[in-house]
Amino acid sequence: MSRVLAWFRLVGIRLLGAIARKYCVKHRPYIIGVSGSVGKSSCRMIVAQLCSQLLPSHYPVWTPQSNFNGEIGFSLSILGIDSFDQSRWWYTVLCYRIIKAYISPCPYRVAVLEYGVDTPWEMDFLLSIVKPHIGIFTKSDAVHSEQFGNPQRIATDDIKMVTAAKRAVFLNMDDTYARQAQNLVNVDIFRYKSTGNEQTNETVYDCSWDEYRVSLDDSGLPQAHARISVKSFTYYVRINLLGKETMGYVSVALACADLLLFHWEKKLATDPNAEYSFHLTNLPSRLTFFHGKKSSLILDSSYNASPYSVRSILDTAYFLRSECYPGYNILVVLGDMRELGTFSQAEHRKIAAPLSMIANKIILVGQETKKYTLDELIKIGYPESSIFHFGTSVLARDFILSLLDQDDHRWLIVVKWSQNTIFLEDIVVWILANPLDQSLVCRQNMSWIKKKQQFYADAMKGYDKKI
Repeated sequence: MSRVLAWFRLVGIRLLGAIARKYCVKHRPYIIGVSGSVGKSSCRMIVAQLCSQLLPSHYPVWTPQSNFNGEIGFSLSILGIDSFDQSRWWYTVLCYRIIKAYISPCPYRVAVLEYGVDTPWEMDFLLSIVKPHIGIFTKSDAVHSEQFGNPQRIATDDIKMVTAAKRAVFLNMDDTYARQAQNLVNVDIFRYKSTGNEQTNETVYDCSWDEYRVSLDDSGLPQAHARISVKSFTYYVRINLLGKETMGYVSVALACADLLLFHWEKKLATDPNAEYSFHLTNLPSRLTFFHGKKSSLILDSSYNASPYSVRSILDTAYFLRSECYPGYNILVVLGDMRELGTFSQAEHRKIAAPLSMIANKIILVGQETKKYTLDELIKIGYPESSIFHFGTSVLARDFILSLLDQDDHRWLIVVKWSQNTIFLEDIVVWILANPLDQSLVCRQNMSWIKKKQQFYADAMKGYDKKI
């Protein structure tokens, strides 16, 4: 029976891909593709929003408002569908929406899409549907090594999208594989830096930034500032999103907007040497800042985790405290990093050193962090009295609430983990100062809530038996 269902699923995926392919042939949208192991969603959202704000209104820009990628989500995104309710009749409703989208006029001129893969054959399938006009490569990492075998194979697949781009590509010079891919690209290359401007006499980057700083806006929320360079142009930018890598994606977005409008109207979308203030939104739980209970602050990046993204959020937390909240201690809540395969032990151990340099207290949730990160922290001399491990997020929540009630310190709480079975995003929900902020936290729809309620019930039964 399972083979039959798998066959029907494969046929459905191929049929949906064929519909999306014909849709692209019919409407000829301009495609900006984003690939890489980390940062795809953040880069996609930034590029789409800045292009939408900078381009004339007769060039509408579309990108999914949810994490739609892979073999199914990619095709649905092309059709302008970025969500569907898995109700009793969800299949019939989805088929109706696909047919309606296909026969309706295309609502966008530009689509910014994730070429996201987690199995070795997926990228070839996505490229068979539509090749991007502009390709953006973010960064490779060990995530998905369980499926691919090693990071090199992952990067090789991600690079396929870049080499298939028709007009221009953006390569992150902070990434080894991106630097190697330069010789494989036959279109214009824009070299950018996600970590800032570190130019040498040998290298000049097309898109870069420097003078990064963080300040508080009128409502007390942090905002980032930087000077961005795109070719010979300079922009002074202020945005409401945190993370140094974010400025790298802003530099790419400014260049994309200029490329698009110059292609159509032979003029630039940006004003060189101008000052820009952009209000941007990211997907839920992607480096989102919240006010928490008892004057605490929360950096929520609980959607997913990889070795690079964990180090990145630790750097962001340290910089944020130094610039804006010097009186705060840092509490890091870290769950297992999944899909690392044979690299899991090494990567969980490597993260102990940066953790020990930044965190005043550390909460670990999951078996991988218990076996490897906890052990490594003790080996390098981090105080055992400041490390806490819990089997579930419910137990970790109780400890954090008790800490906030009893401790006189003010806390900057950093939450990071990989999805499935740990659900640290619920810790964020439980400690929010404003319950309405729950809508900005990932996995809060009814389908996920039911799954998690059942998981917590089963987990606590198992915990009681062990006691």
